[in-house]
Amino acid sequence: MGPLKPDPGAPDEFVALVLANQLRIRNFIRSLVANRHDAEDLFQRTSVVLWKKFDQYEPNSSFASWAMRVAYFEICDYRKRLARARVTFSQEVFDALAEKVAKLTEEEEDNRREALEACLAGLSEQNRDLIRMRYLEGLDVEDVAKLVDRPVKTVYRILQQVRNWLQGCIQHRLTRHPSP
Repeated sequence: MGPLKPDPGAPDEFVALVLANQLRIRNFIRSLVANRHDAEDLFQRTSVVLWKKFDQYEPNSSFASWAMRVAYFEICDYRKRLARARVTFSQEVFDALAEKVAKLTEEEEDNRREALEACLAGLSEQNRDLIRMRYLEGLDVEDVAKLVDRPVKTVYRILQQVRNWLQGCIQHRLTRHPSP
């Protein structure tokens, strides 16, 4: 008579074996699947299959080896599904898509630039001067502070406030006038 097989209704034993070996199983799957979310999904699928086939597990054999073999077949199925789902475009379609994306990107940049210019016009002259010195002329904050005769910390604080205001202003203008 062969070795006794575990009772398929033995959830405690199954859970104990999975918990004891989950790191090895997960690492095995992660080493073969690049996308970590897909790897986690595959671990979950493997766990379900392990439970369904638990009556086939030989108690005196390595649970980790058996589980990794099951995981291997799950990964093979995943790769087949991935290959079938992969969509490839003709060069013509790809070129048209790339051109469209490039055009949209240019339009978005133009819209952002226009919004920035409008928002800069809304700043006080002093704040515009700080922005000009720091970002257009490329001066260090310490040099800007000396030129405007203000403490360095104050200039840092003002620049941060102006940047935050500009960011909000630009975002507001872009949402009010989205690109086509």
